[in-house]
Amino acid sequence: MTVTLQVKQPGGGVYGTVTFDTGSFKFPRLAGSPITTDVDGGYDIVSFVTFDNTYLNGVYQNDFDIIIP
Repeated sequence: MTVTLQVKQPGGGVYGTVTFDTGSFKFPRLAGSPITTDVDGGYDIVSFVTFDNTYLNGVYQNDFDIIIP
């Protein structure tokens, strides 16, 4: 199973955080806990894959910006 999420920050200088239950979600050892983008309207992409339904292995990529045409 694979799951991909988009985590979008609201505008107005108020930034949220994301916390993952380490019993259910695993990230690369050197990555530590994911840090969210701190830009108005910015967004992050987090993708998970599981091979045995024990936990979700995740990769978190941040600092995407909203492009306004």
